[in-house]
Amino acid sequence: MSNTVLQPVLLGALALLMACVTAQAQPMHERDVRDYVKVRSRFLGDARPASMLLIGAGLVWSGFLLEIEAVAAKV
Repeated sequence: MSNTVLQPVLLGALALLMACVTAQAQPMHERDVRDYVKVRSRFLGDARPASMLLIGAGLVWSGFLLEIEAVAAKV
């Protein structure tokens, strides 16, 4: 999960990473899961949103290796 992509989106919605309530990811290759988990842990820190991880069969744009969907809520 790229901090340069996700955090500005969440901050633009006046939320912080700790406000992330769900995170879903679909890496295209099983070999990338371990690296994804390391990066996810680094950027989400102690936040523990509901999450789902699937190995994807392919994305619309060839060359993309990961799809991430995250939802944040400000209370």
